[in-house]
Amino acid sequence: MSTNPRITAVFIPSTGSEEELAQAAYLASLADSTPHGRLLSTLAQRKVGELATPAGAQLVTASACEPGVYGIDYGGELLREGPLDAIENWVETVGGYFHNGLRALANQINRRGGHAILVANQSEVLGVIAVNAL
Repeated sequence: MSTNPRITAVFIPSTGSEEELAQAAYLASLADSTPHGRLLSTLAQRKVGELATPAGAQLVTASACEPGVYGIDYGGELLREGPLDAIENWVETVGGYFHNGLRALANQINRRGGHAILVANQSEVLGVIAVNAL
């Protein structure tokens, strides 16, 4: 799939590197067949290339319990991607703490006309992806 080359993404890790955040975003978006999920997958591929689905992985689609949250479970990893409110709720549900700085950053991206997508692994937010149209 191709996307408009005028759509850009800035990967802002809260832990690890930009590449690690992009890899997690790519894998978490495999379950998201919405336009948002396909876009995230493509933007992450631009950064790290296509990755193989890990053996034994289970794709997790959005549900009534976790609306807007998509992800993948494999080898002890529980990667999730989604908008601010959905990921904040998921992180707190699995026993994590959602830092105010991440909320402020995501809100700032959204206020400036971008779209903030957050990526988490279990109870830890790995970072924010700022998606913008030029």
